[in-house]
Amino acid sequence: MENFHRRYMSSNKVCRYWVNMVRGLDIEWIPQHGKSFKGKDMVERFLKWVEGLQCGIDLVTQETYQIP
Repeated sequence: MENFHRRYMSSNKVCRYWVNMVRGLDIEWIPQHGKSFKGKDMVERFLKWVEGLQCGIDLVTQETYQIP
């Protein structure tokens, strides 16, 4: 799950904005392609995790852009 989210989420900023948007909702289940997050405790664990995830453009460095 971590590798997928690191690769396909555009940036931590976007993840934080999404978490801020949904955190106030009464969510008891987050379905996904893998194991679902069921129950308020698991949903909150996922939100905390994705809120701090470094991903996408956050992982790009100058080493990514070098002439071979």
